[in-house]
Amino acid sequence: MNIRGTWTLFRKEIQRFIEVWTQTLAAPVVSNLLFFVIFGVAMAGRDSGFEGLEYLQILVPGMVAMGIMNNAFGNPLGSIMIGKYTNAITELLMWPFKGFEIVLAYVAAAILRGVVVGGITLIVGSFFTDVLFTNIPFILLMAGLIGMAFASFGIIVGVLAKTFDQSAMIQNFAMQPLIFLGGVFFSLSQLDGVMLTIAKWNPLLYMIDGFRYGFIGQMDTSIGMSLGVTISIALGLFFIASWMFNSGYKLKS
Repeated sequence: MNIRGTWTLFRKEIQRFIEVWTQTLAAPVVSNLLFFVIFGVAMAGRDSGFEGLEYLQILVPGMVAMGIMNNAFGNPLGSIMIGKYTNAITELLMWPFKGFEIVLAYVAAAILRGVVVGGITLIVGSFFTDVLFTNIPFILLMAGLIGMAFASFGIIVGVLAKTFDQSAMIQNFAMQPLIFLGGVFFSLSQLDGVMLTIAKWNPLLYMIDGFRYGFIGQMDTSIGMSLGVTISIALGLFFIASWMFNSGYKLKS
């Protein structure tokens, strides 16, 4: 394994998002702050769907998960799209790298950015409600797996998309609806009929539900289902992204 090369690419990715921290770190946190303010006022006193918990106590873990998802997805997506326009990706493929080593560097950097944004979101959320920590190791495990899944997905979209508009369309019309319907803002017990059926078929529900369990110790699904779905998606997308770089699929001109 090319450890030095992987580490170099990882550091390059970290440096890239730190240099524009107002866009990559500050902007998502400000956006989440608005969610806390709006929902804190609008949903004050409303039933959370979980026994003995306020609504904001279930919202904070959901917002942290959403921060990890969006930022882990966006970090490699931006790098690859820019790299395709500047031919940096073509140069990268000429390095003595294996596909999974390139993907590993992208994914690790994306997870770090996602966790940083999620951590800052958590700190902000603690000013609005008492944040619970039931199982910290499980929180970290789910954060890593969620970050891995969405970073790998960001790589795949970056490879497939021909323009920035196409990548934005996938994010706005596919990913965001799935996140919003994945239990960030609600419990399954508050749904019925068609909406309940849609939510149960949404794989992101099991990611967010498992992540929230680490905080509040309660969940709508089960630990086994949550871990099974999250691990399967994370490994599956990582494998596809690695294959794309190994084969040069849609990357070699």
